Amino acid sequence: MANKDNTSKKGTEYELFVKRVYEDLFSVEGVINPEIQHNVIIKGRSGATHQIDLLWKFTFAGVDHVVFVECKDYKTPINIGRIQKFHSTLADIPGVMPQGVFATTTGYQKGAKTYADSYGIKLMLIREVEEGASRKIREIHLHLIAQFIDNVKFKPTLDGKWLEDNNISPPKPDYHLDAEVFVEDKEDGSLKSLWELKNAVPRDVKGYGLVWSKDYREGYLIFDKDSSNTKKYKLSRLDITYDCEEITEDSVIRGNPFAVALIRDVSSGEQKLLNSDNSVTILGLSPNLVGNH
Repeated sequence: MANKDNTSKKGTEYELFVKRVYEDLFSVEGVINPEIQHNVIIKGRSGATHQIDLLWKFTFAGVDHVVFVECKDYKTPINIGRIQKFHSTLADIPGVMPQGVFATTTGYQKGAKTYADSYGIKLMLIREVEEGASRKIREIHLHLIAQFIDNVKFKPTLDGKWLEDNNISPPKPDYHLDAEVFVEDKEDGSLKSLWELKNAVPRDVKGYGLVWSKDYREGYLIFDKDSSNTKKYKLSRLDITYDCEEITEDSVIRGNPFAVALIRDVSSGEQKLLNSDNSVTILGLSPNLVGNH
């Protein structure tokens, strides 16, 4: 029970942090009479009850807006299922469907971004700038090195004899490979999702069409690990092909006032800092940090 309470508390803290960030941004950007409510309960057209993290009502450029905001302080990128669930909530709201904004601290899988773009849901990265001595620094010179793993393809080779002996048909070749599919190696006791394996491939060599491979004597490909419909297939080998690229960028951030929040629009790449005096510093466009799945 203690873990659940801590998780709930952390989620509420992030929701209130995002609320404060947008209250300050609205003030800077000249939004008229913004109303931002937290933890709103709304009954949908279907009769289902929906909990909304943040509900905005404001007027900008003479147009009234109603926006629902979902806030998730997760350690891993948001997957497509989270965006689909949020979209179904928006679609169930009586009257005109509200605009949707999804905020998180980490990032989004590629499928989540594609789905959000298709339905006009804005994806945001909103992070708190940590407190400490750095806030006293007047100028910070940054040399940013971003490494990107792209065009990742998984090619599992299943144990044909094991499939035949157990009368099991192999999965369809077009199954979705993401953080919900796992590889178990009983020899070393490891259990890793394909997302974790993707992020663990070597990055010391840059190039295209790179290959990481591993042979298994007691390996298994696992689907729906935490459900009653778990499926396991004995794995002989796993090949991962990928591209590894690197982008460098030099930038300068000047302190006093100090930055309190980093805000990034995932679709456009636009990013800015909200400062302690409620001023806004516009940064350059960020590289596309969306995951490959």
